[in-house]
Amino acid sequence: HADLPASGASLQILPNPTSRGIAEIIVHGDHPSIVSGMVLDMVGKPVRTFSWPNGRDKHQVMTGALSAGLYSVVLMTADGRELATSLLVQ
Repeated sequence: HADLPASGASLQILPNPTSRGIAEIIVHGDHPSIVSGMVLDMVGKPVRTFSWPNGRDKHQVMTGALSAGLYSVVLMTADGRELATSLLVQ
């Protein structure tokens, strides 16, 4: 993945760690239009992909079928940049 962070934007995941089967991704700050996202396992393999609702700064992702462990959540913007953070599934 090209590591070109969107300036002024950050991600938060609640709850994190999660054990409830669902987590909410929240984007803070200035960010270009987010178009999609994915959850990657420790070796970088996508285990979930999702489209992002147009114009929204929050989105829920289902985590119930994921094994316990550490994952990366990566959001892609319309201009090809990525926002990323970690998610711990218990």
